[in-house]
Amino acid sequence: MKKSKILFVIPSLLITFLISAYPTLLIMKDIKKYNSPLFGMIWVGYLLVLILMFIWLLYQLIVLIRFVIKSEMKAPIKILWIIMLIVFNVLIIPYFYIKFINQNRNIIVRALLYLLPMIAFTFIFFFGLNKYDSELKRIEEEKKAIEAERHTYTSKDGSVSFTFRHGYVNSDVGEYDLYVKNDEEKVVFTTFVYNTALYDQQTSDDFLSKGINDISANKKVFDLFEDKIEKDYEDKVIKTISYKGKTESSALCIYRISTIEFKNVPNYLVYTVEIVTESNYKKELNKLDEILISAKKN
Repeated sequence: MKKSKILFVIPSLLITFLISAYPTLLIMKDIKKYNSPLFGMIWVGYLLVLILMFIWLLYQLIVLIRFVIKSEMKAPIKILWIIMLIVFNVLIIPYFYIKFINQNRNIIVRALLYLLPMIAFTFIFFFGLNKYDSELKRIEEEKKAIEAERHTYTSKDGSVSFTFRHGYVNSDVGEYDLYVKNDEEKVVFTTFVYNTALYDQQTSDDFLSKGINDISANKKVFDLFEDKIEKDYEDKVIKTISYKGKTESSALCIYRISTIEFKNVPNYLVYTVEIVTESNYKKELNKLDEILISAKKN
């Protein structure tokens, strides 16, 4: 029985080549973050071709195992070849084809012509896989370092401080006692501190009401997003109410308006506004809460 090497040798080489390219494509997809539609199509096409080639490999194995079963080999040799074909498949198929089906002479030389590229592709695969693992570990270490990074910023009067994660930058803006911005996450955090004895507003609810009126004044849209929530901590009480709003030119944002009262400091109130785009709100919510909870009276 003669079978073309197109059915046995070429697919083995092609499968090994495709597999060797897998870590490189993973690096491009996961580490370099190529998110273009074109690369997505290339990635899907690659996976489809690889799946088709594995189906072809299964067909190869079925044909070759049937060939072994029908051959005049002794039973132990048949079992050995079947096991080798299943376990080593693409590595052993070219040799098996040359020796038993094509019955070529100079089998060692011919087999090496097919085996050497496979060894090279296998080396490329493991090299790429090791590179991929190394890059993932490096990125994971960078992420951990970024996650662990904290910055503490203090209000202009030095009376209260907040702790922020990576990416938040403090700026001296207008009359704000604290103005911190994260451009990457599209978050703005602003603070005013008050000695309530000096103002018409006396309670935290008074300051919340006045803040809502002031912020809504220039908004095209300004609707209640979340009802007022009061949280009692060991050293402070935080009240927060959220609105959804936008100006004529801005994107739709969530405005989290809060007051912080420290239990051991009478007549002292911290008023904060956290502004985040609606699309980022859910992702940033825990971090926004974390900032408020970090408030510390100096």
